[in-house]
Amino acid sequence: MQKKKTQQAKKTRAVKLAPNQKPIEFQTQEFPYFEKSMFWFASVAVVSAILAVNFILAQKYFLTLVFAVALIVFLRLSFEKPKKIQVKIDENGLRFRHRYYPWSVFTTFGILTSQKIRARLYLYFPGLISIPLMIQLPKNISADNIKKELSAKLPEKIIKRPSLTDSINQYLKF
Repeated sequence: MQKKKTQQAKKTRAVKLAPNQKPIEFQTQEFPYFEKSMFWFASVAVVSAILAVNFILAQKYFLTLVFAVALIVFLRLSFEKPKKIQVKIDENGLRFRHRYYPWSVFTTFGILTSQKIRARLYLYFPGLISIPLMIQLPKNISADNIKKELSAKLPEKIIKRPSLTDSINQYLKF
């Protein structure tokens, strides 16, 4: 059964764009960004203080140091704003940031559309513990057009709701 799926996926990837069809190019944010309020920063400060005091009272000084470094990195990343990046989808692969991915490196794709968030394209790598490449689609790009183009190259994975990590990031506004 696994062999049959692999052969089917290879057949799917062999399909090319029509010769008169142009590549799809657009600019998007590097990652989803959530504006953080003063309440967000106050909550992080209160939770951090409680944890730090708990570690100190438990005489876990090394853990306190590790937690302080992790907190500094977390806060540094929370101030980072996404850069605009160019994405290009053509008959041979995908250009994302400064890297080119041929279609053969992906196993499937999926598009998450939700009223709460902008549409997101997920491209899955082979392997059990691989993180998919996530591209947030801009408002002027139709998720249906992307789906139509990628269906000729990769099998589609139906995504009904955000992944756990996406949900946590959205909840924490990180």
